[in-house]
Amino acid sequence: EELSFRSALVKRSEAALTELKTDFDLYRSLEEARVSSAVAQALSAEGARREELAARLAEAEANKLTHSEAARLAQNELRVKEQELQSAGTEMGLAFIARDRAVEDTKEARKSEVTAKLEAHSLRRRLDRSNEVNRCLFLDHKNLMGAQVEMSRKHCEDLAGINTFLVYLSQRQAKLRLVVLKDRLVDADKLKTRYQR
Repeated sequence: EELSFRSALVKRSEAALTELKTDFDLYRSLEEARVSSAVAQALSAEGARREELAARLAEAEANKLTHSEAARLAQNELRVKEQELQSAGTEMGLAFIARDRAVEDTKEARKSEVTAKLEAHSLRRRLDRSNEVNRCLFLDHKNLMGAQVEMSRKHCEDLAGINTFLVYLSQRQAKLRLVVLKDRLVDADKLKTRYQR
C-alpha cells in the first residue's frame, strides 16, 4: 500500500511537471511573440510568473526525486521483506520436514519397542519352558536315583541273603561230611575188629 501511494505521488508529480512545462513553454512563446511595450509590461509580469513557475518546476522535480527515492527505498524494503518471507517459508518447510522425520522416528522407536517386548516375552516363555523341562528332568533324575538306591539296597539285601544261605549250605555240607566221615570211621573200626578176630 505504501508503495502504491508513493507511485501515485510520483505520477501526480510527473503530471504536474508536464503541466508546468507546458505552461512554461506557452509563456515563453508569448514572450517571444509580443514585442510591444504593452506586451513588455505583460512580459514583465509573465517573467515573474515564469520565475514562479520555474521555482515550482524545480520544487516539483525535487519532489519527484524525493518520491522516486522513497519509492526505490520502499521497493528495496519490499524485496528484503520478500526475501525474509522466503527464508521464513524455507525454515517452516525444514521445520515440517524435521517434524515428519521426528514422527517417523517415533513410529520406528515404537515398533522397535513392541518388537523388543515381543522378543522378551518369547524369551521369557522359552525360559519358563526350559525351567519347567529342567525341573521335570531334575525330578526324573531324582526319582531315578531313588530307584537306583532302592535297587542297590535290595541287591545288597539279596546278596546278604544269598551269602547267608551259602554259609548255611557250607555249614550243612561240612556237617554232612563230618557225619559221613564218622560213619566211615565206624565202619572201618568194625572192619578192623572183624579182621582181627
